[in-house]
Amino acid sequence: MIETGYKLTDADGCTKGNGKGRYHWTPGEWHEAPKLGGMCDNENTGFHYYANPYLAVFMNPAHGRYDLDTAQLWSCKVEDAQTDGTKSKARRLRLIERVELPRMTLEQRIYCAIQCVLLSGWIWRGRAEWVRWAEGWISGADRTRESARRTHYAYAGAAYAAAEAAARYAAAYAAAYAGGIDIAAIAEQACRWIDPLAKEQK
Repeated sequence: MIETGYKLTDADGCTKGNGKGRYHWTPGEWHEAPKLGGMCDNENTGFHYYANPYLAVFMNPAHGRYDLDTAQLWSCKVEDAQTDGTKSKARRLRLIERVELPRMTLEQRIYCAIQCVLLSGWIWRGRAEWVRWAEGWISGADRTRESARRTHYAYAGAAYAAAEAAARYAAAYAAAYAGGIDIAAIAEQACRWIDPLAKEQK
């Protein structure tokens, strides 16, 4: 069955090859792999894409790591595909046309990571304290580093790191480890979320 997805490329319409330089994509042309392999295998076992544009932007720091100031986002048609929730992979893929690349602020990335952890239903020692921190961060009531440090010991450490230096990378991995949730939908929600502190600063 042929489905629709979204794929990131660099400014020249290329993706990163399997240690052999860049892989060039021609819009309208089917690209086909001999077989469909694991999610992290090379181009000989399929081509990566995303369920929606928002997931592509959110997971980029953990996956392709393209410069989003110059990267291109394409709608695509895919066939014989699989997904792990953070990305998808198809044995056959064809670029259709360029689409607008969503913008995601640092705060929206952190919000997305927090929501992934909250909705995952993880249970751990210290969850209640972490939830209080998360709610305070989302509302804007408490975004201090000291508050984040007090709650970093839980499995939600990726979201703690998101409040620190490596925010974009950590936020994406917080989602990657929060299985059983619709990360694409959460990423879309995050891109539409308005930071209450940003509203106050206008």
